[in-house]
Amino acid sequence: MAFLLTAFSAGRTAVNAMAWPALSPDGGTLAFEWLDDIWLAPSAGGEAVRLTTDPARDSYPKFTPDGKRVVFTSERSGSQQIHSVKTDGSDARRHSANTEGCMLNDISPDGTFAIARGERESSGYRPFRLLRISLLEPTRETMLFDATAHSAAVSGDGMRYLFCRGGEQPFRYGYRGARASQIHLFDAKDGSFRELVAGDWEARTPLWHPDGKGFYYLSNETGTFNIRFFEPGGGASRQITFFKEDSVVNPALSADGKTMVFRAGKGVYRFFPESGKAPEEIDLFATEKLPSRFIRKLKVSGTSSTAFARDGKSVVFSSAGDLWTMSAGAEQAVRLTETDASDERDPLLSRDGSTLFFLRDDGLRAEVCSASLAMDVITVLSSSERSKRSLRLSPDGSMLSWIEATGDLVTLPVAGGEEKTVMPCWDSPTYDWSPDGKWLVVAAKDIHSNRDIWIVPADGSEQAHNLTAHPAFDGSPRWSPDGSRIVILSRRDADEMARMWVFDAAGKLIKGEADFATLADSLRPVDTDVSEPTRLVWAPDSRSVLFQSRDTADKTVYAQPIGGGEVREYADFRGIPAGIADNGAMFWRLDRVPTVCFGRVREAEFRFGLSVSQDRGALMRLGFRRIWRTISERFYDEAMNGRDWPAMLARYEDAAAASRNSRQFDRVVGELLGELNASHLTFLTKPWGVKSVPESPRKPTAHPGILFSQSLEGRLVVAGTVPGSPISRLDYPPRAGESILRIGGKAVDARSPLEGFFNGAEGVSLPIVVADEAGAERAMELVPVSYGEIRSLDRAAKILAAEEAAGKQGITYLPFRRMKSEDLRELAVEVYRASLVSEGLILDLRDNAGGRVADELLGIFCQPAHTFTVPRGGPRGYPVDRRISPSWDGPMVVLCNGNTFSNAEIFCHAFKRLGRGTLVGQPTNGGVISAVPVSIPDMGELQVPFRGWFDSKSGRDLELNGAVPDVLVPLGPDDQAAGRDTQLSAAISVLSKDIAGRPAPVDAKIKRSGE
Repeated sequence: MAFLLTAFSAGRTAVNAMAWPALSPDGGTLAFEWLDDIWLAPSAGGEAVRLTTDPARDSYPKFTPDGKRVVFTSERSGSQQIHSVKTDGSDARRHSANTEGCMLNDISPDGTFAIARGERESSGYRPFRLLRISLLEPTRETMLFDATAHSAAVSGDGMRYLFCRGGEQPFRYGYRGARASQIHLFDAKDGSFRELVAGDWEARTPLWHPDGKGFYYLSNETGTFNIRFFEPGGGASRQITFFKEDSVVNPALSADGKTMVFRAGKGVYRFFPESGKAPEEIDLFATEKLPSRFIRKLKVSGTSSTAFARDGKSVVFSSAGDLWTMSAGAEQAVRLTETDASDERDPLLSRDGSTLFFLRDDGLRAEVCSASLAMDVITVLSSSERSKRSLRLSPDGSMLSWIEATGDLVTLPVAGGEEKTVMPCWDSPTYDWSPDGKWLVVAAKDIHSNRDIWIVPADGSEQAHNLTAHPAFDGSPRWSPDGSRIVILSRRDADEMARMWVFDAAGKLIKGEADFATLADSLRPVDTDVSEPTRLVWAPDSRSVLFQSRDTADKTVYAQPIGGGEVREYADFRGIPAGIADNGAMFWRLDRVPTVCFGRVREAEFRFGLSVSQDRGALMRLGFRRIWRTISERFYDEAMNGRDWPAMLARYEDAAAASRNSRQFDRVVGELLGELNASHLTFLTKPWGVKSVPESPRKPTAHPGILFSQSLEGRLVVAGTVPGSPISRLDYPPRAGESILRIGGKAVDARSPLEGFFNGAEGVSLPIVVADEAGAERAMELVPVSYGEIRSLDRAAKILAAEEAAGKQGITYLPFRRMKSEDLRELAVEVYRASLVSEGLILDLRDNAGGRVADELLGIFCQPAHTFTVPRGGPRGYPVDRRISPSWDGPMVVLCNGNTFSNAEIFCHAFKRLGRGTLVGQPTNGGVISAVPVSIPDMGELQVPFRGWFDSKSGRDLELNGAVPDVLVPLGPDDQAAGRDTQLSAAISVLSKDIAGRPAPVDAKIKRSGE
């Protein structure tokens, strides 16, 4: 699809959904981001004027202390960089050049430098560092301190910095847990740190009071985010705004401390925090011409659902949310529906081609409809608030079927009668009709979330019968046209690859005399030489199954004879099978084009090109309703975490429909999702109406492998080298305390901007001159590497240091960052090696983002000891090839923190409850729900938490209840900046005591049978 913005709207346009406000020093002027540009307006409200007009996004504005310039973050060079411009739009400047990018946080009180957040050489979870960037002249950027930080604010004396660590998604208002944002203070005078605001609630966006003693910040301590003031001395704070429904976001404070502006709900508010008066909502508007948001123009040439007439001479298809028809040989398709407020899809034609069946959905009600092709009268056959999809017509034309809501399979007689839920399902199944229209074969999940093959009568007269009841995946059932066989895909072999299996259904499904047991027993594998079959469909003669390879590079349709014989090539294309014509031709969608084929010969192609204009507001409303309804139907808690879900639709729907681009729409969706206060709940948009980011920088910044002193005075002093980098492997690399005098033949000092040397220099040899502390110079060749490689080397160096620290105590240290199968295989090898030499083991699950192998991981560490073996002349032991996996049954500790997430938390809970060892660190995130991606047509992809996890004894929800360590150990910014891992040290100490205090093993005395 190609999207075009054409029409313009003039007159007065309300500024809705602005973001990132900033105030001039006197509080009179407001800067903010809107429509991906920076705008200026009176802080009392009024007309907004665009300040920047670059094709890329400009955001996060701040005024300089003299009020003459606005500094902001821009993506115009391909990554986020710091730019500034005068308040009249002139004299644009760029202040940063490292292509790793940075985001503006604050400006120094004298206006000489900016503080920005960016990723550089440090590895870890969201390893943002605070960077100091000159606003006067090109100067080397420096780091405030080497610890994770964001949302910085500089004090009036320029020496103290408030900053945050941690934090959940910005619109998740109710989070309580270990990853909640905390506010800290860094004093540049002595390099000290202090934690000021901490708890299991969020504390965000600190703003210094002009006196440099207290500060404002956002907190959800009492529920909704409101502004609080941190009192000087004593550490107390008091609430100063009192919104109950709408949370405050993006507060900005003028330099004189008298004026504040923020967003709350749909409104923008001005507030005088020391006046005792309540905040007042202000109105902002623009009068310049803006691209119209009301019309969406697109060109389409493909479809995702098609109904073919049985003679193959015409089709009905859905495209751009409407239905169209086209005859063979025609140049244009004829439009059947034109409704932007609803979506028509899944067309079906009756056997005689006179009646059209389809689904219609406005986001609140979903309907099964019928009509003639003239569309003069539309009859609603079924209507409810439950979503509907996968509409099918039985082969005999007597019944309709569809999937409803979470996955219920519903049937309805075409001639009239009662619709029935013939098979309730909690997850969307796949299904196929029997040729006689009496049965449905269904691939649906059982109580163990395993997909099996079921048979259910189409009239709902009996419950579904499970034909496979096998722990492996069984799916994609297809009934042969003659009704004699059912083919499925199953992953039953050790390699877990899908292979074809077939049931012999002949004579086994006579109504009232069905022999389900014999049918189940008839299942047998079908050998084929092509790996991973997919898109199964029977050939018209019912003797062969046509399929394609899962390998998308394979452009072949294969035919596998079911009665025996070699697989052969049937056609030389990839496509979606869509039915069989009366004359034996097959219907396909090839590259989304409806096509009629005899074997590999394309008899007819229904190619079309459509130009469509749509009401953007109606589409946004429909998309938002679908998001709301999908969550309503699939969210794991039917009580919606205590929220009035219909009220949430009423609260946010209009704002979503009024969005002028996808970024604004995303923010509204984010607020809706935030109401549920749940993890794993995200929306990935399809961008529209936003400025595109230029391609990645043509000359990305490389890293020299050298770490420099953060001082900007005198020479460019070396602080060290990154272990493993090319420069570190030289015979005489630069050492800490030495100085770099020249790079590439040019003299450098501590202030020299280095990007000019290293942008585009990855892998390029650069001559440098190094002086030792005595002044002796030596030359060497420097080969820069990518920042990604540097971060990998940094991580490797940290792991090596941890391994060495643990190894001194006879302990194996094993980091485990992802609960993934490939990572588990590697870990199992290391566990086996540890079992040969180590006395104790530390499993580090800090920053583990989750996955799905918690039970397999428990299997490594919790295998029962029931017997031992002694070979002739050999030691006591147990053969590893008899185990499910290598195991460790010795003393161990597990490390966790607030970033230990999801499946990794499940392991931590189980590890602690089973008493397997000691849990050390900080409580885990409390984000434990299973989620599934759901496509929202034309909008994007919604990730929905559909399955909760609960403690088997107490029944407590693991969501928002992180695993609490046996030994609580904080790890603050002072520890991180000093390179101290207090949690690892505690783990080594705890485990060393466990090893020392462990009773000497008393081996069972061998009693041989012959004795």
